[in-house]
Amino acid sequence: MKNKRTLITIKFLFLLLHLIYAPIALALVNQPDEESIRAAMVIGILRYAQLPMAEDDKTIQVCSIGQPLVEDKLKTNISGLRVNRKKLEFKSFPSKLPIENPIRCHVVIQGENTNTDQFVKFLAETDQNMLVICDGCSTGLKLASVELFKRNNAISFKVNLDLAAQNRVVFSSSLLEIASEIKGKSR
Repeated sequence: MKNKRTLITIKFLFLLLHLIYAPIALALVNQPDEESIRAAMVIGILRYAQLPMAEDDKTIQVCSIGQPLVEDKLKTNISGLRVNRKKLEFKSFPSKLPIENPIRCHVVIQGENTNTDQFVKFLAETDQNMLVICDGCSTGLKLASVELFKRNNAISFKVNLDLAAQNRVVFSSSLLEIASEIKGKSR
């Protein structure tokens, strides 16, 4: 009788431990990685931004330069996505955008391997208005309208409204409410 009671108690404890720890273990297994969160943030930013586009543009061209942290996730997942009824396309450039044979980019995401001098030259010589997002780049909001960053194991973003206005990019108030920092004045 005592052995049966002990066996039932042990089974109950295993069941209790299973009910407590299984959801925790499942949550840990199903947690998205940092790059997935960054990619989701980029897509979210695009959804809540008005980009400088022609009426007849059917696609939003997203370009990366200098291997931003989000590059691999966007490269593999962007093809079937749409933002504001426009298809997203992705192009990657190792360290600089082609100045001599420019490609139309509506969004440029710059990473840590961006050649800053060449990027500044590209921005000065291009007649394109575009949303520039810094993802691991060294210049932050000096050249970008949005900067993604990690603080206390959370991914967040800062916004430069002056650069955005210069490039005819408008952010919704909903997006600006969740930005961790806003630089410049809205117009």
